[in-house]
Amino acid sequence: MNEEKNLEKLFIDEEEVSKDLLYDILAPYIRFSKKTNDILPTRDFLKLKTDQKILVTLAAIKALFVLERRDDDKITPKELEKLTGIKGNTLRPVLKNLYDQRIIMKGPEGGYYLPPMSIPTVKDMLKREDNK
Repeated sequence: MNEEKNLEKLFIDEEEVSKDLLYDILAPYIRFSKKTNDILPTRDFLKLKTDQKILVTLAAIKALFVLERRDDDKITPKELEKLTGIKGNTLRPVLKNLYDQRIIMKGPEGGYYLPPMSIPTVKDMLKREDNK
């Protein structure tokens, strides 16, 4: 009986996201417009590496979705290019790499998103860079 209870802990609710973790990821890099829900990068965002900018932006999209200020947590490469300022020929290989590492996922219609189980990984990736 105890063994069964422990196995149940392995199942996650993919809709459940830690708002505290998202806050920790986003606070140094992103602000949101109260009126438009636009993602507004801070100066520190501009100092991030390409992969970090993508992950922070995907976390911002996830936060808007969790707060019900966006209908979907998926975003196309074109939209990401517009939000981050990263050109498509630089952006797409990094997206592929993050996808191959299973840090980000792709929806059925092709949009990329940050799955809940990757949020702690993103926080750790940003923290490691801060310590360098």
